[in-house]
Amino acid sequence: MRAPFRSGVQAGRPARLRDAEPYLAGGGANRRVISGIVGVTVEWQQGCARHEAGSPNVVGVCALAAVTRARKAPLVAREEALLHRTLAKPATIPRVKMLSLLGDNSPRVSATSFVADGWTSSHLTVAFSAEHGIGVRNSMFYPDPRTRPRSTPSA
Repeated sequence: MRAPFRSGVQAGRPARLRDAEPYLAGGGANRRVISGIVGVTVEWQQGCARHEAGSPNVVGVCALAAVTRARKAPLVAREEALLHRTLAKPATIPRVKMLSLLGDNSPRVSATSFVADGWTSSHLTVAFSAEHGIGVRNSMFYPDPRTRPRSTPSA
């Protein structure tokens, strides 16, 4: 979830967050930095502190709290209705499979992922938009840079 002033929320299972490599390094996220003969070793904080690098965004957190309070009640009902429609329709379409990281019975939001056998993501996006007026994002968004193909310089 995001709000003004570059604020947002990272949510996840405690065990995954506890063991995950911090996205950003910096003050607050690292417990100790040791410089030795073999290089620099970083010892990360435990718990959620390991994901809180840098100075806290106090203005952003206040904005996020205000947005959450203002939109919570109407959004919950709308989100549940969207989720019901989102999950019901693809189940009737051949070759469409809904994806779920945590399992089909886990709580979800209406933003979902799916694959459609025999369709490329770009063609499916155009079909949803042109034929049904549905905005769909396709391709890879914010991929892990370690998995991105390396470009080779031309000779």
